[in-house]
Amino acid sequence: MFVKTKAVVLVLMIMFTGLNAGSYTVPNGFSLIKNSYGAKLYRNYYAHMYAVVVDMDKATINFDTLENSYGDKYEKYTMQKWWNDYSDYRTFAIVNGQFFNHLQNPSKLAFPLKSNWNIITSHVDDNLAKRTLIINNDGTTYIKNGYSSYYLNNTKNVIVGLNPSVDKGGFLKSLAPIGRNYIGGISKGNCNPNIATCSYKYLIFFIGEKHSQPNFLSRIRQWGVSDKSIVMMDGSASSQLIFGNIKVYGYKIPGSNSGRKRPVPHVITINKW
Repeated sequence: MFVKTKAVVLVLMIMFTGLNAGSYTVPNGFSLIKNSYGAKLYRNYYAHMYAVVVDMDKATINFDTLENSYGDKYEKYTMQKWWNDYSDYRTFAIVNGQFFNHLQNPSKLAFPLKSNWNIITSHVDDNLAKRTLIINNDGTTYIKNGYSSYYLNNTKNVIVGLNPSVDKGGFLKSLAPIGRNYIGGISKGNCNPNIATCSYKYLIFFIGEKHSQPNFLSRIRQWGVSDKSIVMMDGSASSQLIFGNIKVYGYKIPGSNSGRKRPVPHVITINKW
């Protein structure tokens, strides 16, 4: 009896630390609203939060959904237009992607982006702490602390975001209840995510409305995601998700008659396979 109790405790520790799980934990309050071969969509209605769980052994993720206009600047469109123009029978969901200059249209992307060996931009807009999401040719997936041009030059797919501890925009904006957009990783099998060679079994795209940064991170940890396996993407009014006729907007644009439909120059397409 004593041995069984120890085993149960060990299993619970593994589940909630997220270090060796190889699977994710769906927290209380989240319900499954869409399911497919390689991806699942969960919603917490009362917390105004969505989670797209992507099985990296089954589904595919595209970083190349954008339209070049002038040089290194890209046209901005609503999420509905991105869905209308780029979704097909394989598309599960589309989320907003790279940071960009909100005052420009067409707009320059803020941080490096590469898709299918094609370097879209190597531009680095600032010296804030970075995180780099990498998807290799063999499907192995990592979130690296910091950014190096080595990643851009030697891997197949790269998107650079921010360390989740960064106060993007300053003036304690991290404490403001605004839209949030983070990506978290769940490691494979008994692999410890603190080890550099640990690949992810799942990527989880978290989109939320009216969350402070500490609150949103706390909710992400409940899924079993380690802090070292989180990258912060463009939030506030840019934080958006679309799947079919359902659209999620992270933050209402002040003074906007069109609601929360901020156009964006880059989106991430999540395919079922």
